[in-house]
Amino acid sequence: EGAANPIVASIVASIKESAKKGERLKPPFEVSGKTPEQLKADVAATLKRIPAVLEGKVPAEQAAEFKRWLVTIADKVANAGKEGGFFGFGGEKVSAAESTAIQELASTLGVQA
Repeated sequence: EGAANPIVASIVASIKESAKKGERLKPPFEVSGKTPEQLKADVAATLKRIPAVLEGKVPAEQAAEFKRWLVTIADKVANAGKEGGFFGFGGEKVSAAESTAIQELASTLGVQA
């Protein structure tokens, strides 16, 4: 998966090109002044549009790989650090809230987490 998928390769190339130009990535919706709940709703609404955007425009397998790639990114972000603990001891790798968010993402995209 990953860069072998044309959709992923295109997104990665676009991000690299923006970075080379010193441009910052912009979210697809306004974030300032919103509560976490409002932001979560905006993210969910954006993610719900992805399957419809891909349908009929790219081969089904590429669309499925792209959606799985998004869930993989979410999982890697969740596993990047620990929640809780004290001075780096204890804590949990992935919190219950993170696990729930990953499951919701996968469900929204129609793939397995």
